[in-house]
Amino acid sequence: MIIVSQDRCNFVNFDNVINIGLEERSTLTDVIQITAETSGHAVILGKYEEERAKEVLNEINIAYSDFQYFKYVEEKSKQSIGIKIYQRYGNLDVYEMPKE
Repeated sequence: MIIVSQDRCNFVNFDNVINIGLEERSTLTDVIQITAETSGHAVILGKYEEERAKEVLNEINIAYSDFQYFKYVEEKSKQSIGIKIYQRYGNLDVYEMPKE
């Protein structure tokens, strides 16, 4: 799965991710960053208010699960499941971080 950052400037291959998590940058704001740690560096995937950040993190988990399921589903079910996944995400292996 490829994750496209909120600002659409970074693409992260989920296969190369060690950890995805929430990172509070300042106690002065309610903004939480979602970062993906790869070998050697962290990529900011998006910035959201805390509750929304938790929701987006869960959406990433669900998308990964959906895409993995599609890869291994029986061939006779692949078309109908592929259509549902495409309708939900607009593609079959890319998760785009929400703008808000």
